[in-house]
Amino acid sequence: WYEKVLVEAGAKYAVFDSATALVGDDLNDGLVASSVMTFLSQLGKKHGIARCLVHHTRKASTHGEKGSSADKAAGAAQWVRLADTAVLVESDGPGRVKIDPWKIRDHEQGKPYVARITENLHFEFIAEIGPGAAPGKRRPPGETAKGIVERLHVCKEWLTAKDLADLLDVTPRAINMAIGSRSVARWIADGFIEVQEANGPNPPRYRSTGALPPEFVS
Repeated sequence: WYEKVLVEAGAKYAVFDSATALVGDDLNDGLVASSVMTFLSQLGKKHGIARCLVHHTRKASTHGEKGSSADKAAGAAQWVRLADTAVLVESDGPGRVKIDPWKIRDHEQGKPYVARITENLHFEFIAEIGPGAAPGKRRPPGETAKGIVERLHVCKEWLTAKDLADLLDVTPRAINMAIGSRSVARWIADGFIEVQEANGPNPPRYRSTGALPPEFVS
């Protein structure tokens, strides 16, 4: 009856929230997932209706911090395998989310980024999440220092060491070590980076002054 209601209403876009609400306890059944995804695909092919299926991730205890975005999806693999586009949205602290457009059929995989949630519930781009070091390896300190300057320049807002660590996919310790390096100290002294000192429980924050050091300008 979903198809009948949508067609009679002349719908151009339909949001199904969520996969669990549609199938209940059958979330882990691959055949059920396949049938639902096939139905959603037919809505587009037959009636030109754009579809969005809200699907939740597994509990943190089951997927931890490792694995791809696809590994985090709850239930049967067909929920994401048969989707044309799959985007993972995760909290990144108050008012912020990480967005990972990991699957776009017939196109290259999108790059993950951090966005702020506006009052109108829109996502406002902050910055792309930089590639992290390979497992078991450390990002060279010089590379982290340059990444700090580049992210601050793109974001144009005050960021803490943790914010920068998330954006560069390194540890806060690596960020603090880079901030204490001669290169970053020189960029601060030369007026390319502003520093807002720690205030009580609030950690230090950093912001680009809007210009890049000469070595960054080709």
